[in-house]
Amino acid sequence: MEAPDPVSEYLRTYKFSSRLLALVIIVILADMLEFYDFGLLSVIIPIWEKPWHLTGVEIGLLVSIVGVGGVIGAFSVPTIADRVGRRPVFVWTLLLIAASTGLLALTPTGNIPYVLVMRFLLGFGIGALYSLDYTLLQEFAPEKYRGFTAGIASALLPLGTSLAALTGYLVLPIWGWRGLFAIGAIPAILSIIGRLLMPETPRWLYAHGKFKESARSIAWIMNIKDQNKVSRIEEDLQNKFRSNPVKKLSLKEQLLMLVSKPRAFSVLMLSGFVIGFVWYYIVPYMPLFLVLNYHISAIVAAGLFSIIALSGMAGRFVMSALIDILGRKWTIRIFSLVPFIFLLLTGAVLGTSLFLPLILPAYFVIDSIWSAVFVYANDLYPTRARASISGMTYTSARIASIISPIVLGILMGVHPTITRLFPIFALAAVLYIIMSIVYWAPITPETKGKALTA
Repeated sequence: MEAPDPVSEYLRTYKFSSRLLALVIIVILADMLEFYDFGLLSVIIPIWEKPWHLTGVEIGLLVSIVGVGGVIGAFSVPTIADRVGRRPVFVWTLLLIAASTGLLALTPTGNIPYVLVMRFLLGFGIGALYSLDYTLLQEFAPEKYRGFTAGIASALLPLGTSLAALTGYLVLPIWGWRGLFAIGAIPAILSIIGRLLMPETPRWLYAHGKFKESARSIAWIMNIKDQNKVSRIEEDLQNKFRSNPVKKLSLKEQLLMLVSKPRAFSVLMLSGFVIGFVWYYIVPYMPLFLVLNYHISAIVAAGLFSIIALSGMAGRFVMSALIDILGRKWTIRIFSLVPFIFLLLTGAVLGTSLFLPLILPAYFVIDSIWSAVFVYANDLYPTRARASISGMTYTSARIASIISPIVLGILMGVHPTITRLFPIFALAAVLYIIMSIVYWAPITPETKGKALTA
């Protein structure tokens, strides 16, 4: 059911351009919303804990409800994006995120149900958006820089967590926690404006027989102003489509395409679960861990976390360089072996001064491996199912994101303590070593440098 994608022949000839950079910036602004949200919640939970009389279970629910919305959004919306286009769905989901984030600033004091509803809607939008971003970038990027483009876009995403923590440090004493939620809507609005100025991806347009629009999209990203050349590109695309037509799929056929590669599908579902389980267990609660481990104030923990989050950003820069040099599988092998080692060590020293020195290397890798997995997922599948497989991978991550915070909340109990968490650190380490073993096995092919298909 796959077909050649002649758009690759054109995109292969251009270098990393200012317009691709602009698209990367728009994606960064959009994806920073998720990282800002979790960084923000990490700052606010210690503030709400005592005056709102939060239990360990309620703390877990505040994070996991986003996962519930994310599962539904990531499972359903990318499938729509494979049918109606990346651009409109990208804009719709950003509107939902901006609204739900802004409305959290109006939360009645102590009203947990209101927060849960808003965070469910936020999670729905984030789940849909994150599943589209890597697909959107890879369908504009030249073959040589597909991994680098997605990697460099993700490299600055942890800045959202760091900015949330830093904003908490600076804004909390002045405007309180409501001001933090109000500020969170700004990146979404900026991203919407930028995306409305840009075309649909040329690969999606070609796969759906829109040759004129595909040629114009190619011309836009390559900055081709000669209309005669654009017309020739359109004619070439049309001729190649006739010789190798791309079948329009029904919804059933589109979904069946995902499981038509059982090995790839299984590997990606496992990968999504592992990275989701560990990330949503570690990152949203890092300031709380710091408060409980070192007995410091929430504001001091927020300032410290703003620095810690930068290690994740450094990890993503390293990953973005390695993924097109070593390849997708080698990068994932390395980046899943490191957290196995350091999560075990961190679990063994919970409640001691060694917590921070050992969690930092694990955080460095845990925060950066996402991009490698999603780049690999998009490489393995054709245009007509690319957003869908990205969405399914993210769905698996979000299912894990529901499970790990709930388990964490139960282990911490009504009066949270950090020393009870060794079992879940050990489980996270085991999951990562399983993932590393799977990528060492010859189950799926390396996709570095290979052309995408329609």
